[in-house]
Amino acid sequence: MTRFSLLLLCALAFAGGCVDGLLPAGAGEVYVIATGGDEAAAGLPASAVSDGWRVVFDDLVVGFATLRTTAVVDGAVPIDRAPDIAIDLTTADEFTLIDGEPFETGPWVVDFGIGPPTLSGRGVGLEEGDLAQMQQGGQGVRLAGRAERGGDVVPFDLTFPLRAALTDCGADDEVSFTVVGGETLAVFLRADVRRLFRTRLDDDEAPLRFDAWAGAEDPQFGAVTNTSLRGVSLSTLPGYDGGETGAVTLYDFVQQAAGRMFRFENEDCAVSLGGLVAPTAND
Repeated sequence: MTRFSLLLLCALAFAGGCVDGLLPAGAGEVYVIATGGDEAAAGLPASAVSDGWRVVFDDLVVGFATLRTTAVVDGAVPIDRAPDIAIDLTTADEFTLIDGEPFETGPWVVDFGIGPPTLSGRGVGLEEGDLAQMQQGGQGVRLAGRAERGGDVVPFDLTFPLRAALTDCGADDEVSFTVVGGETLAVFLRADVRRLFRTRLDDDEAPLRFDAWAGAEDPQFGAVTNTSLRGVSLSTLPGYDGGETGAVTLYDFVQQAAGRMFRFENEDCAVSLGGLVAPTAND
């Protein structure tokens, strides 16, 4: 955002004027940042996975479709943004979705929409062809990497055609963050990749396992794929519990986990998964 556009935003949004020509009087500066944290960048050590696999991520691409902020005051009008961007959270360690914008003082609520980028969307940290694959396949999340144990190496390459609404984010369902006048506030939406490997959804005490993934490696492609995970019935995996999600296969389970892996300021959001795209022939 240029200094001129920020001044214009101040003039339009705040009748009280701007402090030092930069921030509205009494307003605070807010950054909303997406990150995969240390786990996405460095992977999961074997000591963290109960069956001894070390997991390394090459890609954790997330499509950010929408972002809404709403002041917690009567009659507040939500401010909607459409990032329309796919970010690889393994390479773009932290990505700013709201970059130092002025916010009125007081409590705010933030909601996120995870989903595939449109044909006019852009990518950050993606390899060639990844953005087009997500756009054309309607993919909200792409996950690729490998697991290692002893001399065994099991690659995985998965896509999830999901749309997830993340609402009521933060420790208080009615307040996501509070802006203090004249201060800068940075808040984080974190993708917790450990949740992809836990044996129970919505249970951060459940163990992490990879054996079920390793058993689904497709010999034709030499990797765990969408199709190979769909061939594993969740009912055959002791200890796995999809709750009330209706997950039937391991792929269903992991897709549900992908929609639930996000935490705002170390607290959960309410998650609604919808608009799942039918798998294509080349999934």
